[in-house]
Amino acid sequence: RFSAAQTNRLMEAMWCFSSYLDELQLPVTNVTTAGIIFGERPPETERMLATRERMESLLAEAARAKVWGKEGAGEFAVAQDAIRAMQEGDYERAETHFSRALESPDLRALATTLQIGRACVRYLRMRFEEALADVEELRLTVPDNVARLGVSSLVKWAQAEMRGHRGEDPRPLYEDARRDLTEIVRADP
Repeated sequence: RFSAAQTNRLMEAMWCFSSYLDELQLPVTNVTTAGIIFGERPPETERMLATRERMESLLAEAARAKVWGKEGAGEFAVAQDAIRAMQEGDYERAETHFSRALESPDLRALATTLQIGRACVRYLRMRFEEALADVEELRLTVPDNVARLGVSSLVKWAQAEMRGHRGEDPRPLYEDARRDLTEIVRADP
């Protein structure tokens, strides 16, 4: 259905999308008696900017050529908007767009990346149980994925901190977070 050149450009766009999310850094977290406070969002690096601009260029070209038809290009635009919203700190919009993109059959190849993105946004919205549900689903579908372990350890650490500030025993959650980090080191020394 696609020419070899179109297929290569779409594959490159998907690589750009995954690469951009891999480089996205989450804000620093501070735990106070008032709860968890997220610091400033780290800015886009030059490499991230170049990756995002290349992805947007490839997708604009695909949309003009109607490579995916109207709907497929539109769904990829939704995924792009999720990244943009996340970078801007509009986590509610980002979660909505990640969820919509995850429902698209045209974006199945990016499902793991989209779900990790949504888990990160849910973490930033302090919707820890939903973030862990995303991570658990990934554990079942792509057990070798290391990124899910990073998100899982962040969520469990934050939950442990909150538990400790409430006077509850945080040790089981710290232990779970440590296990996730140990698994990361074992998988990717």
